Amino acid sequence: MWILTALITGLTGSLHCLGMCGPLVLSLHGRGGAGFADRVTYHMARALAYAGLGALVGALGAGLALAGWQRGLSIGAGLLVLWMGLRSGWLEQLQARLTAGAARRLLPGLQLARSTSGLPGQFMAGYLNGLLPCGMVYVALAAAASFGDPLRGAAFMALFGMGTWPAMLGLSYGGSWLDRTFRGNLRPIMQGWMLVLGLLLILRGFDLGIPYLSPNLPETVVTETEAIPPCH
Repeated sequence: MWILTALITGLTGSLHCLGMCGPLVLSLHGRGGAGFADRVTYHMARALAYAGLGALVGALGAGLALAGWQRGLSIGAGLLVLWMGLRSGWLEQLQARLTAGAARRLLPGLQLARSTSGLPGQFMAGYLNGLLPCGMVYVALAAAASFGDPLRGAAFMALFGMGTWPAMLGLSYGGSWLDRTFRGNLRPIMQGWMLVLGLLLILRGFDLGIPYLSPNLPETVVTETEAIPPCH
């Protein structure tokens, strides 16, 4: 279930990526100078950057789960995703400002990547792209954190990145048919999935014992008695 959720989040989120990351992709691949291996390497590196972020938030979630906050973490993540879905217009404006600042800080690395030929340059550019602020990445990270597991968090974010590949590869091969009007018409799909994902995370946190949708979540609290073995 979570694998499909990650892929759908990436697929719908890529509608947002077309507008925010599209210009960078087109500048690297849009003129036909990059081959298929270059493009795939770029997007694999981007997914790897997402996986690293997923491992970090998954580790943070694991700490909260050990404190007995697994259910609250899932519900809180769901509420955050719902808020992002309802305020997506404001979120895009905030992201535009954050991206401008982050791009300036990453500019030396991006310039080095552009001047580096072959797959190493594509890998470097893709990884740095994965570190740029992105509203849909934040949505996916909220979901990844709710697992309370760094490995599953990393896997969720890697699959999220792979879910963006069809649209992003399509953009690099034929950006003309993915114009602004087309993206605008599909924006409600992205917002609708954000609301669905938020509700799924909240339902999961309710711990209703429903397989896949709301399974029983362990509430692990480490007490001093459990942490210190008794003396004999």
